[in-house]
Amino acid sequence: MLYRAAIKAVPIERGPVIHPEVAARLSCDARLQVVLHDGKGDPLGIGWAGRNPPPWLMRALRHRDERCTFPGCDLRRFTHAHHITKWPLGPTTLRNLVLVCPFHHKLVHEHHWKVELSKAGAATWFCPNGRRFDPAAARLQGRLDRAPPSARVRYPTPTHSTPKRVHQGHLRRIP
Repeated sequence: MLYRAAIKAVPIERGPVIHPEVAARLSCDARLQVVLHDGKGDPLGIGWAGRNPPPWLMRALRHRDERCTFPGCDLRRFTHAHHITKWPLGPTTLRNLVLVCPFHHKLVHEHHWKVELSKAGAATWFCPNGRRFDPAAARLQGRLDRAPPSARVRYPTPTHSTPKRVHQGHLRRIP
């Protein structure tokens, strides 16, 4: 976090200025273009960041983790590769990546949760206060099964019903 300590806001090309923690979360899966500026603000050079795991590495990560690595989370789809040691300080390697769902990815970047990998590849999660997260204790306290409504991820569900049309104030099936 030292390299972001002095950054107060992150401008997006043709877009708004966002908080650095939001930019860090969004950039985990994004393709970034880095523009270097001199002291006067003039661009010195442009380069592409190499933080995105290639397809072969994503397959290996999905094979190892299978789902979001947060204890009790079963989400397999829509998971992101998260750098344990933030890129560019940490490499884009299997030892430095874990799968996280969008909600738990936000916990890491915006709410200061931490995750570590054992030598066997098992993820251990830590609360913002530095204590190891214990899902059994959280479940006893009623915190694990009750995410606030704003934290729940809602995906549209497809409907396979016959289309209907309104006719004289009544719904009827289209033949």
